[in-house]
Amino acid sequence: MDEWAAFITSRDELAQYGLGDIVEAAIQGNLADDQVKGVIERAVLQSWINHLLQTDHRLAHGRAVDRNAIVDEFRNLDRKLVADAAARVINTCTSRRPDHPVGPYLIINQQAQLQRRHMPVRRLLREAGDAAKSLKPCFMMSPLSVSQFLPPTPTFDVVIFDEASQIREADAICCIYRGKQLIVAGDQKQLPPTNFFQRTANLDGKIPGDDEDELLDFESVLDRCKAQGLQSLPLRWHYRSKHESLITFSNRSFYGGKLLTFPGSEFDASNLGVDFFRVDGVYDRGGRKDNRIEADTVIERVLHHRRNHPDRSIGVVALSQPQQVAIEDRIFERCRDEPELHDLPYEDRLAGFFVKNLENVQGDERDIMILSVGYGPDEQGKFVQNFGTMNRQGGERRLNVAVTRARHRFEVVCSFRPDQITADNPTLEHLRRYLDYASRGVAALEVPVGDSHGDPESPFEEEVISSLRRLGHAVDPQVGAAGYRIDIGVLHRSRPGTYLLGVECDGASYHSSKVARDRDRLRQDVLEGLGWTIHRIWSTSWFNNRQAEERRLDDFIRDLLGDHGPADGPTSPAPPADGSPDSLNDVAQPPDVEVEVQAADFSRPPDWTIAYEKPRHPTRSQIASRLNFTDLNARPYICEVIEGFLSSNPHHVHWDVVRSIVQNTWGVDHGGKQSRQAFARAVNRSINAGRIAETDGFLHLPGEAISVVRVPRCPSSPRRPVNHVPPGELRLAVRKLLSDASGTFRRDDLRKEWARLFGWMRLGANISDAFDKALDRLVAGRHIERRGDFVHLLG
Repeated sequence: MDEWAAFITSRDELAQYGLGDIVEAAIQGNLADDQVKGVIERAVLQSWINHLLQTDHRLAHGRAVDRNAIVDEFRNLDRKLVADAAARVINTCTSRRPDHPVGPYLIINQQAQLQRRHMPVRRLLREAGDAAKSLKPCFMMSPLSVSQFLPPTPTFDVVIFDEASQIREADAICCIYRGKQLIVAGDQKQLPPTNFFQRTANLDGKIPGDDEDELLDFESVLDRCKAQGLQSLPLRWHYRSKHESLITFSNRSFYGGKLLTFPGSEFDASNLGVDFFRVDGVYDRGGRKDNRIEADTVIERVLHHRRNHPDRSIGVVALSQPQQVAIEDRIFERCRDEPELHDLPYEDRLAGFFVKNLENVQGDERDIMILSVGYGPDEQGKFVQNFGTMNRQGGERRLNVAVTRARHRFEVVCSFRPDQITADNPTLEHLRRYLDYASRGVAALEVPVGDSHGDPESPFEEEVISSLRRLGHAVDPQVGAAGYRIDIGVLHRSRPGTYLLGVECDGASYHSSKVARDRDRLRQDVLEGLGWTIHRIWSTSWFNNRQAEERRLDDFIRDLLGDHGPADGPTSPAPPADGSPDSLNDVAQPPDVEVEVQAADFSRPPDWTIAYEKPRHPTRSQIASRLNFTDLNARPYICEVIEGFLSSNPHHVHWDVVRSIVQNTWGVDHGGKQSRQAFARAVNRSINAGRIAETDGFLHLPGEAISVVRVPRCPSSPRRPVNHVPPGELRLAVRKLLSDASGTFRRDDLRKEWARLFGWMRLGANISDAFDKALDRLVAGRHIERRGDFVHLLG
């Protein structure tokens, strides 16, 4: 009875949740006993999933087409946002250009017109620095040029150091104190500051030796900032290398495996990765301190790549400057016989050919890099293990810089086996390990680097892999050696060593990014820049309609095979999308921004002025016309005319101008003492009645402030004498001119421009006196201040 009661209770409870049909099927014998639990569990989970799909807005777009459309729209809008930001910066800078150049802007304009005898840059920036910063808010300068060209007073909102590991503290101080904020970007695993360039400049054309004591390292501003505990933000993405082997050694040896690297679509190609070329070179230890045989081998490698990969850029780096010079000399000697050497593109700063040494290659990158070790056994076979600056502490930083310059391929030309380095020196041990790595690959590394692919991370990925294999496609799960992995790589049928497609599932890797830009745009842009074609499968779409998603994936793969067709060569990497980080490997191009250009009319007064017009004369009533101007009965009518005049001329008008116009209305041409007294009594009556006001000898309507400057529009326009211009208007003109000049004006130039604005071509005593009084009032009101010969706007 107890079991039956328990059964009835369970049946009724299941029926309440809509699972009664399962119990009935089991009772009727249509469902085996051992299947009941699984069917109930499946039904509960199905109901739970359906509830989530209906109530969680993040799962609302169940169809892949809808979800892909949202992601595509976001990617397009995000790229437009980058371009729009650049356009807004350009628009902001161009909007600061005055239509009428005055003060410092006028100085810059005048200097731009000169063919010779220009003002020294330091003086120009001292006199027009604020205007220059307004027009060009970003100054890109070396620390030395900052001290050379900038006066000590200018300040910037932010000072940014790039390649800060190479900047000495002493050189950085002159920049740091000029900024309100500081950003320091650099890599402590790369070159420290050295005296290399000073030492080279002092040699007067002589070839330097490899004496390690001659080259000195210094502490960098980056080291100091790190030691002081400044907030640090590590940048972990590495997207330069098109093949992970190019960065694997440095990532493991110098960065503790913390760099986030991305796999390339080609994993077994002869034109990618790291290679080692052993030659029977001889190091001229007692003479030139170079290795001519290695230099010839380097040139042969350059010729090989020029003939087989003419579209790829090439750079050469030597461990010493004598070896650099030897390579350059051999190239010059063979130019006549080898047209490929004669036509090397030296001039292109960002993609041209170069030969450099360890000390000056930081910051460069090329598609193909060739390293010439140079050092090795001498003519007697003696191998003195002196590798110049590589022997010293910090030599590993130079090695790290040298071996991370390549995008596609890095080649090492060396005259000895890696195991011939036996010196008990930590930095030389790094060199030995890298040469061994270049010779034997990842097997030479003492730490595990992981396979190039791993196990699926979720049952969802396992189902997709099973479907792909069932459809006849060869796949690798979790493609990549370190950092970011692609969930599934579909191998190309006719191109060994190449992936046709990368399949991304919205699993742990997808959701590991906290921001949509990284997750849905930048990461995919990097992968596409490395040659990948990406297909996304959304778990909700797979769950809701697996067959449709399988068909969509299979059709996409077959379309790719049909588009590509069989071929012998490797897959060409897809060009990076606009705004992708991979474009940083090439010349950084500004976005296409439409900028409207208009010819500036420098003769036109500033926009903050209006045209001065002679006051409009009032009219008087018939009754007033019968009264004498000095009659007591005429006073209210005089008040009426004054008030009407100021209403139709809503500006501050000089007392004498108003009196003359009102008297002329009565036909009084030259009023005597009685006429002036009659006018004054009428004005006082209107002031006492609150219908007009008086300020500094100027009449106006009550509460009317001076907000504009009235000036003549052309030489023939009427102009006012200086004593007929309200002092407030004179002061406003000074402040506006200073504002247009970025807040700074030479005093004499300001006076000339201020007088020219009102049409006064000659600076008489009365005009200069009015100017001085205007400045005095503005200084007293803390609107401006004087510093020597200059006037500065405050606030």
